[in-house]
Amino acid sequence: MRTARLPNTAPAPLIDADCPDPGVARLADGWLLASTSGRRRDALDLWRSTDLRTWVRAGAVFPAGTWPGWACGDFWAPEPALVNGRLHCWYTARDQGGRLCLGLAWQDDAGAWCDLGRPFLCHPDRGVIDPALVQTADGRRYLYWKEDGNDCRPQQPCRILAQELSTDARVLVGCPVVVLVNDLAWEADVVEAPCVVERDGWYFLFYSGHGFGGAAYATGVARSRSPLGPFTKRGEPLLTSSAAWHGPGHGTLVAGDGGDWFLHHAWRRGEIGEPHPRRLLRTAIRWDAGWPDINLKRRMAEVA
Repeated sequence: MRTARLPNTAPAPLIDADCPDPGVARLADGWLLASTSGRRRDALDLWRSTDLRTWVRAGAVFPAGTWPGWACGDFWAPEPALVNGRLHCWYTARDQGGRLCLGLAWQDDAGAWCDLGRPFLCHPDRGVIDPALVQTADGRRYLYWKEDGNDCRPQQPCRILAQELSTDARVLVGCPVVVLVNDLAWEADVVEAPCVVERDGWYFLFYSGHGFGGAAYATGVARSRSPLGPFTKRGEPLLTSSAAWHGPGHGTLVAGDGGDWFLHHAWRRGEIGEPHPRRLLRTAIRWDAGWPDINLKRRMAEVA
């Protein structure tokens, strides 16, 4: 296996607008994508697709004027998922005291989003961000998130944790477990943006490393026989920058027609950092000797 780079000839992005940190849920009639909205008044952008290629804007989880009372902004990294037939969405937001916390909302019978009314998870002295959900073959659900140890002073290790959820997925049960720590050179001070999928008895944890605002941001993968680890990292990143696209990361693995796809954001060359948008791309994934890999020839044709 070798590290794959995005093609040097720029593919057309699926969403040619700011669409960072995508999370995707499979629905009966297609897919729902939610993405970071940051400081925009409409919080947590929503998009719909029937083919994983063409996306149509579908509003926001919290339109302007409907933010939950506990949150004051920085709506990041939503994770939509169907739970017991009802659409839920975990997300990151800053509380009224300035802490980054995880929130939870779900759709009522009329399709309106209802918030839990308080943070789903907070840490007393560091931010928690980037929720991700996996449901195992036996129906149990686990939530993953990142602790902002990199923002502590003095700086602390950056950790991804996991914990089991209740049957209705609205309460954490048991104790959190550390499943990943930044300990490889390419990750620098950060591991974040978990996405976990189960395949052939393995749990694959896709994650991003390094700072999101630069070309060194990349996507890695680790695997375990248990959703709570221990996870073994592949080592080198799975997907890195190219001359055309920088910082490919914070993605989600989606099974669709034609195979498995990694939907992720990236900066266009020469447009790195705010106020430039992080556009939505998709990259074909194949499986090689028990690990996910990027098929370079196929990806050149199908990344867009």
